[in-house]
Amino acid sequence: MILTLHCISKFKLIDVTDLASPPDQLIQFCKSLSTDKSLQTQVKGAISPEKIIELAASKGYEISHNELRTWSKDLAAPYFPWAEMGNEWRRNFFN
Repeated sequence: MILTLHCISKFKLIDVTDLASPPDQLIQFCKSLSTDKSLQTQVKGAISPEKIIELAASKGYEISHNELRTWSKDLAAPYFPWAEMGNEWRRNFFN
């Protein structure tokens, strides 16, 4: 079931689609990542979200910049570049 919610803020209309759980492709990529040490090293060394998305695509997983950014605060494994770097660093990584 896909839940679509439209929130009107003071500045813009925001469309939020099923933020209750991460997309399946992101979940599957993370499962693969958890067992692939070489991929972990590549992800840890990524200097942009696009590089992580490219690595995911090379393994057959399609994830978007927005999906990765949205769920990044929940992706706390030490092989993510933003692990233990703080919220500000993580936000800057995606900008």
